[in-house]
Amino acid sequence: MFLFLFSLVFSTDICPLPDIQGYNLTKYTRPDCPYCEKVTPSLNELEDRIKENGVQLTMLNVDCSKCDCTAYDVISVPTVVLRNGKDEVARIKGSTYMNYEDLVDFLEGHAQIDIKMFNRTQIIKDQVQILYEKDFYSGFEGPWLILFYKNKKEIAREMMKEMGKIFEGKLNVAEISAENSHNLVHRYNITSYPAILGLYDGLVTGFMDQLELRNLVDFADKLVEPSFKEINLEEFEEIAKKDEDEPIFVVFYTNISLANSYFKRAAHEYKMKSKIYKSDDKAFFNRAMIHPKEQTEENNVGEEETIVLTVYKDKIFHRCPSSLSDPNGIAEWLFHSSFPHVSKITNSNFFTVFHGLKPVVLLLSKSDDFLKEYEAAAKKFSVGLPYTDELYATIDVDEFPLFAPNLLPGINIPSIIIFDPGKQVFYHKPTTLNKESLFEYLFKTLEDYREGRLDVYPSRIKYERYIIIVLVLVAILSLGKRMLQKNKKSD
Repeated sequence: MFLFLFSLVFSTDICPLPDIQGYNLTKYTRPDCPYCEKVTPSLNELEDRIKENGVQLTMLNVDCSKCDCTAYDVISVPTVVLRNGKDEVARIKGSTYMNYEDLVDFLEGHAQIDIKMFNRTQIIKDQVQILYEKDFYSGFEGPWLILFYKNKKEIAREMMKEMGKIFEGKLNVAEISAENSHNLVHRYNITSYPAILGLYDGLVTGFMDQLELRNLVDFADKLVEPSFKEINLEEFEEIAKKDEDEPIFVVFYTNISLANSYFKRAAHEYKMKSKIYKSDDKAFFNRAMIHPKEQTEENNVGEEETIVLTVYKDKIFHRCPSSLSDPNGIAEWLFHSSFPHVSKITNSNFFTVFHGLKPVVLLLSKSDDFLKEYEAAAKKFSVGLPYTDELYATIDVDEFPLFAPNLLPGINIPSIIIFDPGKQVFYHKPTTLNKESLFEYLFKTLEDYREGRLDVYPSRIKYERYIIIVLVLVAILSLGKRMLQKNKKSD
């Protein structure tokens, strides 16, 4: 066996030189090289610009695990070699100096090519924009629907073309390949392909429904719909008739500037969960029996009296008890008004939840994905009961970034787990969570837990002291992160 392996090593063929006239650019890589993955998006973008603009430059790829690259003094990868025919002109190596601009500068300094050909312009095919990694660092203006795909023949790509036609002029429809988004998968929690994201002025939300055109259209409609819309009594009654189970948030106001300053941003960030409307319709005031006061030169009316945040549930308007100066209290009230059967983990209730008496059924998600379905399931388990044996809760892994990697290494996001505060142990059955099967999965998980059939997760960790220490660290570090962010904002 040793002689066989020895002979394989020494019989590796030398990588052939390109038999091409004119300038050519050869990328030398290996499949087990993380630095090669890092530079791939920049090289792919360069190649696409070459094809798009008809640049007289051929790009080649050589896998140094399949042939011997050392004959051309390629000792480390990634290395990019510029040749004119078979004659080497220059080379560049290492991932540090191979972003898109560096590669263009490299060509400008060594090849007689019109560099204007490489100026970044939007590449649009069938009304779908082609994106690269660096586009995600410069920010997106307006609403965007972005597909992350792996298979070039993926049916989702055809759907995006249709979306481009349907929402032309209203929505930016785009796509990015898996090989061009290696460094984005953790940032946007891309766990499988295809994946679709909606982005709009700081709002990032994942498309979680079954991949059908009508579901994509519904998702995009919500994304592009204006937030914090003005409504009157007649419009409200039409909205209330459509879905009696959905909470309707209304800000009654007499000062439009103050109403916008306090609630316009919240309405935008909350738009994919519940709608927040505003109204100064006096007939609507009478219907709701809520009368915000007007500020005049004669009276001394404070801001709190000119704006009233309410929710319409069970055919009754309920006022938000938190003051305008308490944004965290308002955010918690909005959450619990939308999802009354689920507790959201925050710094203020973290220890209470994880050191309480009830087992915690916990949804781990980003930006409240699957929350509506989880709330509906929790409601079914709670109907007709004076209390429940478990506490249903959710934690946003963006707000507690150390929670999953430290306590639940390798777990998929989103996932549902059960935590026993008495034993300080997590229980979980790995699965790929989806909206259609969430209730059945939760039902079976609870059944297995109650019958003692649910496995500890992760099984190799000895919990007792470890989990308590890490829970404390997670809470402290998350609180510290928020305080730093607040200090930065105040600066």
